[in-house]
Amino acid sequence: MKRRLPWVIGIIGIMVALDQLTKIWAINNMQRLMDPIEYLGGLFNLRYVENRGAFLSLGNDLAPGLRMVLLNILPAILLIGMLAYILRNRSLDRLQVIGLSAIVGGGLSNIVDRISEGYVVDFMHMKAFGLQTGIFNVADLAIVFGMILILPSMIKGEQKPKPQAVETTAQEVDETGVKTDS
Repeated sequence: MKRRLPWVIGIIGIMVALDQLTKIWAINNMQRLMDPIEYLGGLFNLRYVENRGAFLSLGNDLAPGLRMVLLNILPAILLIGMLAYILRNRSLDRLQVIGLSAIVGGGLSNIVDRISEGYVVDFMHMKAFGLQTGIFNVADLAIVFGMILILPSMIKGEQKPKPQAVETTAQEVDETGVKTDS
């Protein structure tokens, strides 16, 4: 656990810092803009939104107490459990540790926003070929990145090593411990 702890804390810290810095940038540079800023022919857009709900603004209309429980307390409990799992489970490989740590970092950063501001700043949006994303932030990207890293192991499942066959021979051991052919 001691060797893994600095890596896990480092990854979580990087994800939170990147998310918080980009949100500060969005607040300072985009909050007053009425129209989105389009890049790559509208494929990628920047649009400032204060999301009081969760993914795709789900839970936006919940009563404040219920919103606190569903969007802050329960996710915080899950993130603490995930952190304990990362630190205690020795069978996790490097990609799983990085992926789960990124998920914890992204989730933690959004919870910090909800507790401190009452909302999460979202500002990125993509659309192409008639499909589009919701408006998201770097914390959401960290969560998706983490899921992509752990997805192969989830699909594959835990592969238990096959038991090795015990060799049997036609030799027996006599009372003196000497092997004899039978």
